[in-house]
Amino acid sequence: MSGRVLVVDDVATNRLLLRAKLSSAYYDVVVAENGIQALDMARSEQPDMVMLDVLMPDMDGFAVCAALKADEATAHIPVIAVSANAMPLDVERGLKAGFFRYITKPIKVIEFMEALDVALEFAGKKSDTNK
Repeated sequence: MSGRVLVVDDVATNRLLLRAKLSSAYYDVVVAENGIQALDMARSEQPDMVMLDVLMPDMDGFAVCAALKADEATAHIPVIAVSANAMPLDVERGLKAGFFRYITKPIKVIEFMEALDVALEFAGKKSDTNK
C-alpha cells in the first residue's frame, strides 16, 4: 500500500526518521514543523493520513487533532498520534480525543506499519463514500 502522509513533529530528527521510514515503505511524505503548519498543509495537501506528535510547543497534538476534526475540509483524514506519553491513561485520552490510533515512542515498527495500513484503508473507504 502507499499513500500521502503528513508528518508533524517539532523535532527535526523525529521528522527525518519518520520521513525515512515512510519513504522506504513507498509512502509519499510531506512534513510540518508545528501545529499551525500542519493545519495549513492538511487543508492544501489533503493527505491520506496525518502522523502527529502530541507534545509540541505552539499547539499541542490534541488541539491540532480537534481543529482537523472540526474543519469540513480535513475531518475525514485519520490522525495518528505519535507520543512519548505511553501510559495507558495517555493512550485512552488520545483515543477519546479523536485520534485514529495512538502510537507510543519508541516506535514499534510492526505496530507502526499496521496502524498506517489500517489508516490508509480507512482513508480509501472514506474517500470512496465521498464520491
